[in-house]
Amino acid sequence: DDSPAPDAATPASEGLQNGGFQELEETTSKQGNPFRMPSDDEVFLLRDMERRKKAEERDRALLLKVHEKTTWSSRMAASTKPVLLEPTEADNVDEEKQKKAKLNSIMAKANAANAQERRKEKENMTDFIGKKREMFLVQMALDTKRAEIRKLEAQARQREEALRKS
Repeated sequence: DDSPAPDAATPASEGLQNGGFQELEETTSKQGNPFRMPSDDEVFLLRDMERRKKAEERDRALLLKVHEKTTWSSRMAASTKPVLLEPTEADNVDEEKQKKAKLNSIMAKANAANAQERRKEKENMTDFIGKKREMFLVQMALDTKRAEIRKLEAQARQREEALRKS
């Protein structure tokens, strides 16, 4: 029986017991190969840690007030934009007020730009729909004329055949 005793602790199970991700990172960095398959214990440890982290984030979000919460789209936009103001030492209250005022003005400008973009998109959408409608009507008129021409040609052939027979 080569399997370890149930009381024996493997590095991954120690990390699970301690609840620390650092232990897991240390075991993977010691082994050297970043492309190795993790053991079952490591996989379950990572999964449990991710679950705990998500639960903690959810709990933190529940404690936030409405004006402090963000939407999904604002979080995605924030992840793609560079940070406007880096956190610095906030010893001076006046500096904080100036930074907040600057941030508020930047946010107001961004909101105004977004509103203009939305209006522009709506105008573009109405123009687009108008053009598509016009194209449809022109195509329908062409199809109608072609069908009428086919009918008239068929009638002309019938009359020519009737004249030949008579």
